[in-house]
Amino acid sequence: MSDPKNPWGPRKSGDGPGNAWNKNSGNAADEMIDKLQERLKKMMGGGGGGQGSGGSGGSPFHQGAGFLALIGLGALVVWFALGLFRVQEGEVGVVLRFGKMVRIVGPGLQYHLPAPFESVRVQKVSAINRIDGGMTAEAKSGDSEQALTLTSDENMVIISYSVQWRIKDVSEYLFTARDPEGLITVAAESAVREVFGQTTARSALTEGREGISNRAHELLQKILDSYKLGVQIVSFQLQRVEAPPQVIESFNDVQASLVDADRLKNEAESYSNQIIPVARGNAERIKQEAQAYAQKTVAEAEGEASRFNLVYTAYSTNKDVALMRSYMETMQRVLKSAPKIILDPKIGNMVPYLPINELKKPAPEAHSTKTETK
Repeated sequence: MSDPKNPWGPRKSGDGPGNAWNKNSGNAADEMIDKLQERLKKMMGGGGGGQGSGGSGGSPFHQGAGFLALIGLGALVVWFALGLFRVQEGEVGVVLRFGKMVRIVGPGLQYHLPAPFESVRVQKVSAINRIDGGMTAEAKSGDSEQALTLTSDENMVIISYSVQWRIKDVSEYLFTARDPEGLITVAAESAVREVFGQTTARSALTEGREGISNRAHELLQKILDSYKLGVQIVSFQLQRVEAPPQVIESFNDVQASLVDADRLKNEAESYSNQIIPVARGNAERIKQEAQAYAQKTVAEAEGEASRFNLVYTAYSTNKDVALMRSYMETMQRVLKSAPKIILDPKIGNMVPYLPINELKKPAPEAHSTKTETK
């Protein structure tokens, strides 16, 4: 007898006019579906074809359950496939399991358990980020009061600066603060105001900019490290430091006078550096000449004293010889430099020819010679 729930009869192989299943027996897709249904039935505890009541191959309930299982298996495969993700170069992936970080993965194709078990946050870590502060170019004129900074000499200056930073620890950066970039902005403003509060306006407007940038860089890095923000400051640069518009002319005049004062001071120092070495050299030369003259005078005096002692010793030994020698030396010295006319008394009454013109000429200079007393 036929099964009213299966008008085609039991599903079986073979030829025959009463088997409607033979019409699609040559379809490979149907055969694959049949095999998959059979496996699902076995997995779910269903019987094989031809073993049910009335010789049927299975109830429609069993066939619907197999189809639902197939859909569930496909959904499970799709759900597992949702865990695939790709991390680009310069990025890292932070895998969270129920909101807690479990690992950090590098560039490439990665996998994590799909939601709700795990999730992933991809963060770019190689980029250099920039924050502008103070009186920026986009700021309105009414916002200039926010850029006013007090200096140590109770003056006000308008500043603008830029901070470049990058992520050095992605776990600290993502989970320490709710708004890391906003925290960096506030910390940078705090650091720059503290440094300017320890600097005079003149230094900030002239030669002190580089020192201010370096100190602000160090202070900002110290603040962010204390917050454990996982950020490294690459550079801190002052873009603009100037006086407020209301007093800019007065500030310029003051700065011009300070520049003139520095110029005159430098000129005075240059002149002083030029004159003082010359004066010291002249003083040293005069001192050395005086020392040489003193040594020469003392040596001559000692020599004269020694010669006088020798003469006195000779005079004490033989006064007549000493007097005669002194007389001869004196006459030799006097006659040597005086003009002389020698007359021979043997000539008689002959009047000598006197060259008066020659006598009027000055006598030639003669070098005195010293005679050693033996």
